[in-house]
Amino acid sequence: MAETSGLKTLNRVVDEFLLKTGRSKDDYFKYEQFAIDAMRDMRMLYLRGVVKWAKLTISALTSTIAFPSDYVSFVGVCVPINGQFWFLTEKQNLVITTTGATLDSTQGEGVDITDGTVVGYPASGGVNSEGYYKIEERNRRIFINSCDSDTVVLLYNSSGVNTSGDTYVPVRAVDAIEAYILYKDAIYSADFNKSALYERNYFNAVDKLKYIESPTLYELRDALYEVISPLAQR
Repeated sequence: MAETSGLKTLNRVVDEFLLKTGRSKDDYFKYEQFAIDAMRDMRMLYLRGVVKWAKLTISALTSTIAFPSDYVSFVGVCVPINGQFWFLTEKQNLVITTTGATLDSTQGEGVDITDGTVVGYPASGGVNSEGYYKIEERNRRIFINSCDSDTVVLLYNSSGVNTSGDTYVPVRAVDAIEAYILYKDAIYSADFNKSALYERNYFNAVDKLKYIESPTLYELRDALYEVISPLAQR
């Protein structure tokens, strides 16, 4: 016998919220907006497996990649090596100016970082042979430096809300979304007595979701095994 789906449309979540709370459908669009905000927060902070990726070509003129239109928050920039992602390292002091529409090396623009490396026991970290990046949020782009590849993979979070067609919500996140709607509605209604109650209810729902999304015993075991070695640790 078929069981209920593990997904619900965002519209159905709002409809069920109105049914459960007995609230007027006249305010449907307000609660739908709260649900959209909640979905964005769930994806950025708590849900696993929702990270999006985009293969992007590095601009030959500016050594940058542009944010996708649905970009909300950053996860990482990487290149594929031997079946795994190798993450580039953020370089805080990287020059992110451009001279006109291009880079001027005499101004330090686009010049590869030449960090020295030592091979063997005294080797230290902090040097990434695959490259570096620096985010320029103001212009919605990321500077890439010292990367031999013409393309990189950007991992990022989106709102998860489709502008055309249905938006699907994991059932495990519905309680947290409903609690978020109640909490934000009380805040915007200036009902501070209820807001304190709904805030506790929201964080209880988030704690439950975080527990569901937490690493399994086997994942924790494997992570431990990865760092176990008979050699001296440093």
